[in-house]
Amino acid sequence: MNTDQRILGMTDQTVTYLVKDYRNGGRYIPHTIKGIDFWYMMKNK
Repeated sequence: MNTDQRILGMTDQTVTYLVKDYRNGGRYIPHTIKGIDFWYMMKNK
């Protein structure tokens, strides 16, 4: 699954995306963070 497929939604201040939860069998779960934190995370890839 690529990054574009994992993004579920955005608001003016947050981004919600799917992350793989290895503790629960590798299922994808939604995670919400501040938009600027998401930008920094993608910028540093």
